Amino acid sequence: MLLCIGPEGTGKTLLLRRLANLTKPDINLTTVPTVGMNITTISQGPDLPPISIRELGGSMAPIWHSYYGGVPKVMYVIDAVNLTQLGEATMLLMDLLSHPRLRASQCTV
Repeated sequence: MLLCIGPEGTGKTLLLRRLANLTKPDINLTTVPTVGMNITTISQGPDLPPISIRELGGSMAPIWHSYYGGVPKVMYVIDAVNLTQLGEATMLLMDLLSHPRLRASQCTV
């Protein structure tokens, strides 16, 4: 299980929905802010197992660390166009990278 996190409003849900539906993209897809958690399964093809991704809402940032245990990879999503959010995104990323639970498990970010 992968973990997908990032600040509020960065497009995590939209990104995962589009990745899950690459064969039939919906350009009119809309989302609402994630409050809590979503789990998305992405198919890799006929010969590879699907990937399960746990997405945590940006409003859950204070408790993200509760989900770090046993996570092999973390997908950190930012909105590089939103300049006002880059400072917050940087601080959250630095906290993520320095967390002992991720360093102990040799997680890839």
